[in-house]
Amino acid sequence: MKHTLGASIAVTLLLCSLIAAQPARFDVVLRGGRVMDPASGLDEVRDVGLLDGRVMAMSKQPLDGRDVVDVQGLVVAPGFVDLHAHGQDPESSKWQAHDGVTTALELEGGALQVADWYAAREGKARLNFGATVSHVQARGAGILETNSLKGPGIYKPATADELAEIEKRLQQGLAQGALGVGMGLAYTPGATREESWRVFKVAAGQGVPVFVHVRSAGMIEPGSSIEA
Repeated sequence: MKHTLGASIAVTLLLCSLIAAQPARFDVVLRGGRVMDPASGLDEVRDVGLLDGRVMAMSKQPLDGRDVVDVQGLVVAPGFVDLHAHGQDPESSKWQAHDGVTTALELEGGALQVADWYAAREGKARLNFGATVSHVQARGAGILETNSLKGPGIYKPATADELAEIEKRLQQGLAQGALGVGMGLAYTPGATREESWRVFKVAAGQGVPVFVHVRSAGMIEPGSSIEA
């Protein structure tokens, strides 16, 4: 069966390691696309053979496949990784996939119950997914009388006991597989330099990055990006 895709739609896939011995027939062959692989610098017209959902061959010669997709004039490339994807739902993922995104990560916002966040998407998500543990939610959720981005607690500096509880929640999220710590400092004006430093210390202790939404972008003190 042969398909022709619209010229405005880019074909994306993850280019995996190739094997020396090629099967006689592939499940799917992408015929005649411009194959671009940033990792190796490849930029040539080739057929791409897929077997069992994996890229198994890239060839200048025609490959035989059960399904042959005509992708002449299109680019075949590794999928894009979106590091700032707040739309973590099937509809958002559908449109991201149309744009060539294969991995959508929630890094600045993050999640608090990381294990539950992963479980809700396991086997259901259209794209690869991942999240940080959220500092915004860790300092909220009953600690500082705030629910995420709302409530008087966003303006309140944390006490020593509250800071200890925030650190505990961040550690729990990292233990559940968070990719790092997400900080929306623009949305937590009450978070002091001391609090920010301690969040970074938690991340450093686990060898993970911190993804920060900067606090401000003005020249007026106090509270500007200079102070932050």
